[in-house]
Amino acid sequence: MKKFLIFSLFALLIQSCITSRINSHKLVDQAERYNKLLLLITDSEQDFYEWNQENFDYVIYSRFNHLDTDYERKVIGNALQRNIRPTIIVPADKAFTIHSEVSYADFMNTLNYLEYDAVLLVQIKGLWKEQRIREGDSYFVPRSEFHVFLIDKQRFKNQYLAKINVDGGSGWNNFEEIFSRFSRELAKDLSDKGFILRPAVL
Repeated sequence: MKKFLIFSLFALLIQSCITSRINSHKLVDQAERYNKLLLLITDSEQDFYEWNQENFDYVIYSRFNHLDTDYERKVIGNALQRNIRPTIIVPADKAFTIHSEVSYADFMNTLNYLEYDAVLLVQIKGLWKEQRIREGDSYFVPRSEFHVFLIDKQRFKNQYLAKINVDGGSGWNNFEEIFSRFSRELAKDLSDKGFILRPAVL
């Protein structure tokens, strides 16, 4: 029991070193509440603006199921599901073969067979480590930037968008903790703006 308490306090201390900044926008007057979100994760460097074939080809095509980011997609997806409950996360990449080319027409056709209320597009704009020096000792802290879009299923129009930065403050921090904080911040903001039910962890 004592060891568990010490471990819990240590984990809490590490998490408290992480900082986050969010700039979000609700793009509709009346938010529709969604119960099941189709999670789409991409690491494209191109900017996403609206749902159409041009943006799909630039931002999503060959990136949403790419082998290089398979681990990040799994960790972010699991973190979101933990932090956004009772809202359900449906990982879009699971409906397609990993590291395969999927055309816009094939992608949209597959979506017709999936159960979801809205698309949650998470664009990883950057993951990097920054060197810091304290009292002559150097260490690296993880930093990140995400762009997020909530897209209505019926008309595929943006309902919400956000820029979220999450930074570690300690050499103990790792990207799994960054993804966890990102997920909590996003879940809270979506709930505050009326798009999802209040998460159970808040």
